[in-house]
Amino acid sequence: MQNRSFSHIKSMLSVAAIAGILLSSAAMAADTDAETVAEKAQVHFVRQEQEPLHRQVLSTDFVLARDVVIPPGGATLYHLHDHDSVMVALDGGDVPQEIPAEQTPGHRVISGGSIYYKGYSTKHFVHKIANVGDKPFRIIEILLTKERQGLTLDKLGDAWTTVIENDRVRVSKVTVQPGAMLAPASFKGQHLYLATTDGSYSVGELQMDVKRGTMLPDSTAKSEVIRNAGVATMELVVLELK
Repeated sequence: MQNRSFSHIKSMLSVAAIAGILLSSAAMAADTDAETVAEKAQVHFVRQEQEPLHRQVLSTDFVLARDVVIPPGGATLYHLHDHDSVMVALDGGDVPQEIPAEQTPGHRVISGGSIYYKGYSTKHFVHKIANVGDKPFRIIEILLTKERQGLTLDKLGDAWTTVIENDRVRVSKVTVQPGAMLAPASFKGQHLYLATTDGSYSVGELQMDVKRGTMLPDSTAKSEVIRNAGVATMELVVLELK
């Protein structure tokens, strides 16, 4: 009887200990989100839309885009990222970042033409960026503002190169020679074109003269034909929401 009682008590203590560890871990995780870390480090930060160098250039029902230009020797304020985002670097640079509670700035060289994805909705991020190079650093940040729809996307065509593909988005790029026309690309829903070169191109019957960073959003599912209507090689990126 005494052995059974002792075993029962021991089991209860083990369960209590495990529960305590789990609760402690959860509390630690909750206590180490980006905003809390910044506040504990006494670092003042702003929301991204309040950061002066993050200039909003597009707002639709599925994306919000900001054109960020940091001049040589310039720096952003500490700011918060909290939306899943696609970044397209138009002009690269040596852009170290500072993160609250980290002693040494993280050294980062981002190449022009780089395209990457950050899942900030599940892991918020606070930082500031400086440009220690001798040329302006420019990046387009595209925030995904709509929940996942569960779309299965069609292949765009052999001319396109997929750069990013995950459960939220597919990002592809293409180079179109002057006068060339691409095979029709089938889009299942909301998508966004971004020109990474100056030039002139048409999507269906719509023709545009564009500068680097010009965006064209479309919320409809349809097949589209792209043609380079200019005299220079065009480079385009397309973002498709899933």
